[in-house]
Amino acid sequence: ARKNDLSCVQQPGTLTQNDLIIKGLSGLNLANQDFPIVPITEADKHDRNALIVLGGCHTLAVADGVLVGDPIEKQAFEEIQWKHDGRKTSYPQGGSGPKIVQLKRFLFESALKRMSVIVNVEDSRNSGSDYRVLSKGAPEVIRQYLKVVPDNYDKCYLKYVKNGARVLALAYKSLERQSTEAYAAIKREDAE
Repeated sequence: ARKNDLSCVQQPGTLTQNDLIIKGLSGLNLANQDFPIVPITEADKHDRNALIVLGGCHTLAVADGVLVGDPIEKQAFEEIQWKHDGRKTSYPQGGSGPKIVQLKRFLFESALKRMSVIVNVEDSRNSGSDYRVLSKGAPEVIRQYLKVVPDNYDKCYLKYVKNGARVLALAYKSLERQSTEAYAAIKREDAE
């Protein structure tokens, strides 16, 4: 997968608190050795691909008109101000921006420490639509799937891990255009 050069940083709660709070994105500019945290609400201003991974790589659903699912995914989705149609499509609430249709999910597994989805991204900034694998997971695991590991990748995520944060790396890669059936037949090991 191609690295998005970013991390989603979460600060764990105390022992009496179950919620994790997303602090923001870091690593958007790995040349900046301070690795500042950018508010997740500004993802699109800094890296369109970060927004696409956040909006497309999830297991959220809609039940009785309410967004349900993993609390971290739900929080990220709400902060980037996106909607989910309850089936497979996600898009910005304002209407302008990429529309993402999930074609296949490879669910998060504790042993693998990652999840991935195959999606169709319709984005007015691009010509038409393209197909991608979107992934998120433990930075040390996502690192293994990168064609090129960006300079300072480890230094960036380790800065936050050493301070007690839970860090998720985001990544994507483009896929060649195929039939919907062909995407459905792709195995996880081939997609990632």
